[in-house]
Amino acid sequence: NGRLGDISKAEYALDQNLTDILAVGRQFLADPNFVNKLKENKPNEIRYCIYCNEGCIKSVCEGTHIKCAVNPEAGFESVRSINKASPPKKVLVIGAGPGGCEAAITAKNSGHEVEIWEKEDKLGGNFYNACLPSFKRDGNKVLDYFYTEIKNLNIPIKFCKEATKESVLDFKPDFVINATGANPLKPKSIIGIDKPNVSSATDVLQGKSYIGNEIAIIGAGLVGAETAVVLAQKGKKVTLIEMANKVLPEPVFIQNAMMLNALLKHPNITVKTSTKLVSIEDKSITLDCNGNIENINCDNVVLAMGFKPNIDLYNELKDLVPIANIGDSVSARKVLDAIHEAYEAVVVI
Repeated sequence: NGRLGDISKAEYALDQNLTDILAVGRQFLADPNFVNKLKENKPNEIRYCIYCNEGCIKSVCEGTHIKCAVNPEAGFESVRSINKASPPKKVLVIGAGPGGCEAAITAKNSGHEVEIWEKEDKLGGNFYNACLPSFKRDGNKVLDYFYTEIKNLNIPIKFCKEATKESVLDFKPDFVINATGANPLKPKSIIGIDKPNVSSATDVLQGKSYIGNEIAIIGAGLVGAETAVVLAQKGKKVTLIEMANKVLPEPVFIQNAMMLNALLKHPNITVKTSTKLVSIEDKSITLDCNGNIENINCDNVVLAMGFKPNIDLYNELKDLVPIANIGDSVSARKVLDAIHEAYEAVVVI
């Protein structure tokens, strides 16, 4: 079925005599030592494939060499390797999303002294939110891997600690990795944007916002579309609104787009493209549909209008301490970009 890197599924297939032999592909890209780790009874140390298709199948379709979103060395074995630092440096990693975690692990394996500061009470950053839909839960295995590696490598991580210019300078790091991510966009030009019935998609996915029965989601990119599916599957009536003339207006790999478009056919989802949000009222919104003004009822408005890089701290520090900016704090993209940028930023310290 293409996912026999899932160990419990693979063992079930063998135990039930559904197959005589297992063939595994993508999992070997994510962790070429995963079979040895199973033999050594160390499943928590496996870097699991998240089945995103971004580095492997997509690369093949584009005619480029294979990569892996979660393993920055896959496909680069002859040009990327971790060498011991001489002399070791004191490295501060700000943010424990995938990029920050990869940076910390790579730096520690290079011999540096490393500490992580994370403003939330958990690993993951926006990737944590991306793993909340039931059809993307595989990503949690990578967060579990990061947690295990950070613990095994004795990397101090301070949760609920938001970095400031003063606290960073007081720490006296030799090098800083800024992996502070991005924040949801909330355009102040839209009338009613600050009303209490307005929430970000990330808050809705985490269950931080009360949600009624009729929901309007503004933005039908990856985040908006996935949030629509999650809410529809919970029985909510969802109207998905997009300015462009189609859902998923930004490029999405064809296999991923096919799956998500199929999920968007849920009977609880209504899609309106070429439609602009004009204003938000207490129980409705006003839309501009190709020049036609329309008002639709809704209990809540969920914003999925993109992300703005959280770059303020980087700008305050860039002239004061050696620092690299990686991942969504450069621009909001994929986990592949964050992890590969993290690795490259560390190996040149």
